[in-house]
Amino acid sequence: MILTNDGVNVYPNPIEGLLAVDIKNLQEKQEASLVLFDLKGQLVVSRKRLQTNNQIDFTNTPLGTYVLRVTIDKKTTESKIIKI
Repeated sequence: MILTNDGVNVYPNPIEGLLAVDIKNLQEKQEASLVLFDLKGQLVVSRKRLQTNNQIDFTNTPLGTYVLRVTIDKKTTESKIIKI
């Protein structure tokens, strides 16, 4: 499944290995970052200076549900990610 929020596509979901985070129409001067939390609120991944196409490796991440938060120019979208 592809999750689409404000030009941010996240796939596949559920995930086993690599998660793609694609940002449409990202301009060079725009600030874009992401954070990934588990349901306990613990930070799993944090990245700054995103590009149009990004990946997160879930290979060694425990099974469960996560929250992916992508921020572009102070506008934030969230997606629920399920690791199987």
